[in-house]
Amino acid sequence: MKRIESLLCLWLIAVLSFGQFIPVAVNNTAIYDFLDELENEGIITLNSAIKPYSRALVADKLLEAWDSDVKMSARMEAELEYYINAYRLETGNNKKVHGDIDFVRKNDKSAFSINPPGYSYKDEKGFIALKPIFGAEGFSNANGMEYTHYQGITGFGALGHWGFYSTLVDNKESVIMSDYPFLVNRHGGVYKRGPNEFEDVRGGITYDNGWLAMGIVKDFVQWGDNYNGAAIISDRAPAFGHLFIKLQPWTWFEFNYIHGWLSSGVVDSSQSYMQADGEYRDIYANKFIASNMFTFHPVKGLDFSVGNSLIYDGILNPTYLIPFLFYKSADHVYNNMYVPGKGSGQNAQLFTSVSYKGIKHLNLYASGYVDEFRSSRIGNDTLHNYWNLKAGFRLSNWPVKNMAVTAEYTKTTPNTYRHYVPTTTYESNFYNLGHYLKDNADERFVSVSYAPVKNLHLLVSYAHARRGKDYGYNTLSDVENEKRPFMDEVRWYNKSIAFKARYQLFYDVFLFGSVVRSEVGGADAKLYTPKYFLGKTTTFSGGFNVGF
Repeated sequence: MKRIESLLCLWLIAVLSFGQFIPVAVNNTAIYDFLDELENEGIITLNSAIKPYSRALVADKLLEAWDSDVKMSARMEAELEYYINAYRLETGNNKKVHGDIDFVRKNDKSAFSINPPGYSYKDEKGFIALKPIFGAEGFSNANGMEYTHYQGITGFGALGHWGFYSTLVDNKESVIMSDYPFLVNRHGGVYKRGPNEFEDVRGGITYDNGWLAMGIVKDFVQWGDNYNGAAIISDRAPAFGHLFIKLQPWTWFEFNYIHGWLSSGVVDSSQSYMQADGEYRDIYANKFIASNMFTFHPVKGLDFSVGNSLIYDGILNPTYLIPFLFYKSADHVYNNMYVPGKGSGQNAQLFTSVSYKGIKHLNLYASGYVDEFRSSRIGNDTLHNYWNLKAGFRLSNWPVKNMAVTAEYTKTTPNTYRHYVPTTTYESNFYNLGHYLKDNADERFVSVSYAPVKNLHLLVSYAHARRGKDYGYNTLSDVENEKRPFMDEVRWYNKSIAFKARYQLFYDVFLFGSVVRSEVGGADAKLYTPKYFLGKTTTFSGGFNVGF
């Protein structure tokens, strides 16, 4: 591990000299899982409740692991070196390394390559990179054969403390698989009906000086530790534009804030109008989210986070651009809450997340989300508060090296994530911003993964997800809302056993395949599930992916 100490010192100097916040795609699970593994071994520390990570942070943690004296398995050492090379632009160089396949490489500054795919340039001022994105996946079961494919391009770079990036991907599905009514744990999109296509556009400009990062971006946000669907803020909804602040002045404290522009999907009739050509133009009501999270590291291995958010409509309110507020109390000033029966408040939430990694090999985690809470409901079997709870653990490299065992439980009571005002629901583009199963639902998830050699990942998992009645929201009677029982009838369920294999051929170039045996049923099965996956099916799939 010490054979490149001199080179490492140069890299560390470069990392400390340049800061930039360029997000690593949250669906790039290979690198996120590897960083989790490093942390479970006590090699690095991370706030895993807040994603995405930046490329600079990932590079810094990889180098921290390289310089660690903690013993790793041979497979982990090989993957660590592999990923350090993959993040070489952030670690201060663009030199050719073993395994590179170049069309052109000039002066250790610029390269046009097959591995890593794309173009890159690095000098003392900063770097830029341009990379292709494309891939496809085919599915086969008793209902026939279907497919998805996508193609696009991404570019990113940094000049000093400034970072910038832009990504455009066009997605096509032979049958719609990710629409907002479906209870599936995958990115959604705004579909063009007929061709079953949607575009994924992400990008932003950011500033990062090492302890303060901020910017304006359009990207996914994921808050809350999880391995099968975040419950506080998830990446189920299409990426939305937002301002963000990440503040970490001390090792024991971190603060995160976003202010986002959401899509309400609700027509504002006062702003809509008839055009000169006779076509009516719909204008949609404005919808925003302000959300913050305070994270504390009181002792080694323990992360405790608490935060709140507000969904509000109408005009942009500068009050909610103040990052550190308790937004529900601020909302009381603006929405007539002091007149009994005349309240017209916005939609507020509270949440917390905790992770303990003080025991080597083990991560214990939980998150809680509260949409509405009244102490009078506690201890009353006929009433309930509106909340979500997710709890789980991951055990890595013990008792078997290169193996990880994960178990996770999620429960969401009726009315959670909902609101009686259509323009302040916890949604964007009609996709829930929280857990993908929405309210009145639960899920049990267990997986065993094994990585026998570098870049090969095998996984067996079992999931049992359920959803009860969709009560809607009674705007006339809150008493009726709080009396609605949890899961008195299972209206939808999905039991699935999956075997998945993934191999990273080049940097961010994957070959993958899976076999999934599933049973999807219930009175609402057709509403929540693509027709292709209804009933008892054994689905074989395979494909490839280049970039994210």
